[in-house]
Amino acid sequence: MTDQIAQGKGRRLDSWKAIANYLDRDVRSVQRWEHERSLPVHRLPGEKSSAVFAYQSELDQWLLSRRDVAAPDTALAGAPAAMPASAGLSFEPDRRQLKPSVIGWTAVSLVIVVLALVGLRSRFIDLWISPPPASPSIAVLPLQNLSGDAAQDYFADGFTDELVTELAQIRSLRVISRTSTMTYKGSRKPLPVIARELNVRYVLEGSVVRDGQRIRVIAQLIDAATDTHISARIYNADVKDIFDVQSRISRAIADDVRIDLSPQERTRLAAIRTIDPAAHDLYLKASYQFAQQTPASIRQSLGLYQAATAKDPSFARAYVGIAQAEAALVQITAEAPDVSVPREKAALAKALSIDPHLGDARGLLASITYWHDWNWPEAERDFRLALADGGQAPTEQRFGSSLATRGRFAEATAHLQTALELDPLGKSPRVNQFFGLYFQRNYAEARRQMEVLVASSPDFLAGHVMLGLVARTQNDCMEANAQADWMNRHFPSPVALFVSALADGCRGDVSAARRNLARAAAAKGAAYASPYQIALGYASIGDRDAALSYLEKSADIREPQVLYLRVDPLFDQIRSDPRFMTLERRLHLVG
Repeated sequence: MTDQIAQGKGRRLDSWKAIANYLDRDVRSVQRWEHERSLPVHRLPGEKSSAVFAYQSELDQWLLSRRDVAAPDTALAGAPAAMPASAGLSFEPDRRQLKPSVIGWTAVSLVIVVLALVGLRSRFIDLWISPPPASPSIAVLPLQNLSGDAAQDYFADGFTDELVTELAQIRSLRVISRTSTMTYKGSRKPLPVIARELNVRYVLEGSVVRDGQRIRVIAQLIDAATDTHISARIYNADVKDIFDVQSRISRAIADDVRIDLSPQERTRLAAIRTIDPAAHDLYLKASYQFAQQTPASIRQSLGLYQAATAKDPSFARAYVGIAQAEAALVQITAEAPDVSVPREKAALAKALSIDPHLGDARGLLASITYWHDWNWPEAERDFRLALADGGQAPTEQRFGSSLATRGRFAEATAHLQTALELDPLGKSPRVNQFFGLYFQRNYAEARRQMEVLVASSPDFLAGHVMLGLVARTQNDCMEANAQADWMNRHFPSPVALFVSALADGCRGDVSAARRNLARAAAAKGAAYASPYQIALGYASIGDRDAALSYLEKSADIREPQVLYLRVDPLFDQIRSDPRFMTLERRLHLVG
């Protein structure tokens, strides 16, 4: 049976399909590999020839000894038979007894050492003749969970996420955001293709095995430009030492790609963090739930983050998780910001009191300071401190979108572009880039970029809203109608009524626009139309008084988007109104 464990050989896979799934290939390929490449497959005596089985540990050993299985059904022309590895290859034998399901990894360790010796000479030559690459960049692909237990996926994903965060502390290394790399979980794409899509030179891939209180991590660094291995390392440790493992992997990668760490970076990467293992496990489970991005999963993540801080009150990142979950719930439930913002600020303040160098935590606090408290001088200072402390894509895009509302478009564009480079497949950077272009009146490019995003994610609700908005601004009534029809078919809601009102106004049907806006304003609950959106709708049909009334309501409940009004093109016709100018001063957008 597939759950059988053979002494010393690991999990047994009892069919061609199970073997193919494990190797992430099709059945025909693995059958051919048995004959052409000595894939270790066994047959039951006296059974028909199709009754096969294989041991997980033997397959892992075979994989690490082969360079010709990087892509399905494709041998790499001219690829070396052995896997080059750096002189710093780390083999850390496990001195504690692991269960039989993990013992087979010792053989993998020996294979890596032999391969390292074979490739050592060519690696030294490469160090002498190859200049250091400019602006090294890396993507950490989701580490495989090889524990044989799907319930441990949260641990493998969480380890990946934390490793990305750790690497991001190296200022001269561009590290792709988890949001983008997680899209490749389970992907069969060749590594060079993934690297091109993410625009990186290096890719880190590997696996995690958790067995009780012991972990084993295999980390392989690949130069995707040439599709060659640079290094492969194995780390064995107690679960309580997981942060030390992540730090060692990060320092090893810096050595491999020839980055000179600053004294501050070395100190930070070498710092020993002590977190209660049970609290850390709750945190990883919370992060796994948060990543699902459903109302139920986010609520569950909030409870788990809170449980983690109760277990270990010194766990700074768990407090950051609380703040992120609170902020996400506001967007989903349409809860008034004043209810949750004090809780978000308290959690972030606690996190920063424990670790003042959490860049993205300070960036989130800066965002609240601006978008809720309207305190731009303090927010700008904290944004810059956050970036100095290693703030990544979330901080770059929050700062960029904030700068755009101040009319500082050149600076905004630079930060939004950096966010997109760090998270090239994420939706959030593209949404913020859309608004940056839209506020600069570059409607054609804003629309083009959003059309690309919607083409790749046809059900992306916000994308259709934005396409309807820019179409109305361009007076493209046919496109505005098309987006309104899509919204009403796929997501009938107050927001759909808002998009319909934009299309009505574009056609000149002011009465229909008013009816839809009135219905949208009266509706409550999920996907409600905000006062700011209602103000946009009335401004689009020239109703100055109604637009200003709803802008006041938006400011009264401190909707973040009310800070758009200084640069939003639909308000161009009412900017000279004294009431509008008074509102700008109230929001500290001028003077």
